[in-house]
Amino acid sequence: MASDAPIAEKSASPATVAKLKAWSVQSRALGSPHYRLTLKSRRNDLPSFNVGKGRGADGAERFYTASDVSGLIPYLSAQNLKGRDIYLTPIDPAHHYLVVDDMTPETLKSMTANGWRPALVQESSAGNRQAILKVPRIDSPHEQSVANALVVSLNREYGDPNFSGAIHPFRMAGFANKKPGRDNAFTRIIEAAGVICDKARDALAGIRAAFKPAPLPRIDRQDRGSIIRPPASGGAFSRARSMILGLAMKHGWTVDESRLDFGAARLLNEDGMSVDEVAAGILDESPRLTERHRDPQGYALRTAQNAALRQGAQRPPAPSPKP
Repeated sequence: MASDAPIAEKSASPATVAKLKAWSVQSRALGSPHYRLTLKSRRNDLPSFNVGKGRGADGAERFYTASDVSGLIPYLSAQNLKGRDIYLTPIDPAHHYLVVDDMTPETLKSMTANGWRPALVQESSAGNRQAILKVPRIDSPHEQSVANALVVSLNREYGDPNFSGAIHPFRMAGFANKKPGRDNAFTRIIEAAGVICDKARDALAGIRAAFKPAPLPRIDRQDRGSIIRPPASGGAFSRARSMILGLAMKHGWTVDESRLDFGAARLLNEDGMSVDEVAAGILDESPRLTERHRDPQGYALRTAQNAALRQGAQRPPAPSPKP
């Protein structure tokens, strides 16, 4: 959409200057080398989109430095005025940015009193606080599952019990909240300590030590029909994958093969398939899997496990008081 392409501005208005100052504080507290920018529409006639989609080398997604984001603020302000919320996601291979969402001042106080130190705390509407904990990450095939487990636990105790996923966008400071009923409240920074959370680092280390993924049965490459449970998927994975692709094209989501696999795995898990059955479906039906991954078995199992973990976090808890 041509009208949504970033444009250059020759001068900065007072409102833009205020946003630049807010971004300077926010980006210093986060300290990520790059960011994804997502514009979420709150109007039925206005699409959401990823600013960097297709703008990188060879049509890949482009990520933006803090300086790049500063240059886009006049453009982002115009999009915010149209009715889009401005979200960012740190892209940092060395750190997790764990979001604890929908906190009150009281639950935030309880969290910090228990030793959790956010790098950033902001308020997106009256009394609605959001904390971002910065934690070192390691290079491990199970690291995402480990971080997901911690962020789910933190949100169940202090924030949004339906929140899941260690990689999650959050609001850019200085912009209006376009959700209905939020009265265009501007996201404001409460605290910008920019620290590493030692307690979260120790918690991740403990989860890593205890994390023991279920082994995937060995595969006879000459007999794919006996992978796990014949026939485990029977075409269901391909149908679910096609559904996710259709939704992605309709809503302008970022599309790649792994995202499609993960989305399809979530649908199948929701329909009652086991982790083993979903993994079998991925192995049998995901396109060009052996070309995309050196370890198809490991990839299939990790994708199925992560989908089940996320789906489980979003299901209502058993009939007992909410944590």
